[in-house]
Amino acid sequence: MTSKLQKVLVADDNEINLLISKKVLAQSGIQVDLARNGKEATELAPQEPYDLILMDIQMPVMDGYEATKIIRENGFKAAIFALTASISELEEDEQKPVGFDDYIAKPFTAEVIMARFEKYLESK
Repeated sequence: MTSKLQKVLVADDNEINLLISKKVLAQSGIQVDLARNGKEATELAPQEPYDLILMDIQMPVMDGYEATKIIRENGFKAAIFALTASISELEEDEQKPVGFDDYIAKPFTAEVIMARFEKYLESK
């Protein structure tokens, strides 16, 4: 994995959040694929060499916890950050062993994601 993000999968059920995420990340030269629920994310994750997955916690069809667990069980090794509007919603379930590497609070900027990603890489 390189220190610069090149390809990111964003999983979120809110269409506006997806469009904003794609725009914010694309402005930094990052290729972005979108999943509208956790099931779509589990289908897309093995198809591309993603540097990072941003996974919303609460989504219909399959939530971010279940999707992350499945993606990890299928051998995905790169970073997966929980994407949440409420840090308390993450803290309530922080003991679930699903495989998140970090979290990002919404709304976010590309700079915040890049800084968190760099910090994650340094800790590895």
